[in-house]
Amino acid sequence: MGVFATTLNLSFAQALQTSATQKVALGTRGMTPDGRVFRYAKNGAVALVAGLPITPCAYGELACINTSAGMQLVAGTTWATTQNVVRIGGSYYDAGITANQFKDGYLLVGSTWDVAAPMRLRIKSHTVQAYNTSAQTSEKAVFTLEDGVYPTTCVNTSMGFGLQYNEYYGTLVHVNEATPKLPIIGVPCTAVAASYYYWVQTWGPCMMRFAEVCTSGLTLGRRVIPTSTESTTGLYCAGSSNLCSANDTDETMDAAFYDIGYIASPAPAGGYGLVCLRINP
Repeated sequence: MGVFATTLNLSFAQALQTSATQKVALGTRGMTPDGRVFRYAKNGAVALVAGLPITPCAYGELACINTSAGMQLVAGTTWATTQNVVRIGGSYYDAGITANQFKDGYLLVGSTWDVAAPMRLRIKSHTVQAYNTSAQTSEKAVFTLEDGVYPTTCVNTSMGFGLQYNEYYGTLVHVNEATPKLPIIGVPCTAVAASYYYWVQTWGPCMMRFAEVCTSGLTLGRRVIPTSTESTTGLYCAGSSNLCSANDTDETMDAAFYDIGYIASPAPAGGYGLVCLRINP
């Protein structure tokens, strides 16, 4: 068995580079010489500002099939446990999918029913899926899974299937809600244009943007936690819908919320503060 490289060594300059074209697989781990950790991501439709936390566009975005027709093999192939090319069919095949929309994402097997061997299979590439409403005909998408990745159990039409975007696809500025639906997955260290690829920091010291509604400074060691309402303890990230708290007491925070790191250097109220991120090592 070969040795797999799990981390790319990034220079300080490379960690700040963005591009219109994809350079490596989404989610690839990168590390700078000082030990900070990054993940390769694709931005969504809105430009990002450095220092504002981001979320994925969605988890489990599209359930493609769960009843009739099921998974179909590409013409000329034979079903086997080594088969990694499949065609979407079933009751939801009329969903429109652009080519490689779910590239680097996952095919979920057993997403709606209890099965003996549920699987989350990495998608290498796929074709377009277009539905003609008037003719009620569909060009079904053909999905190629990563080499050596394939269902390990007999697949039937009642299992339920789903398509999941890569966590780092179509990132958005984090928006807090009373009940958060999507987690903070990192903080960009540079401005990122809409639909551009970039490295988002997930671990280590990072400058984060806090806002002027905070009535007290940032205290060393306090946890940074998303909050649901603006208050003197909720540090509003100016220019967005972001809220973060440098929490005084854990008891004041609802159990549903989580910390993304801690204050790494004292700072006055508002502006930017140094946070030691603890999101994804």
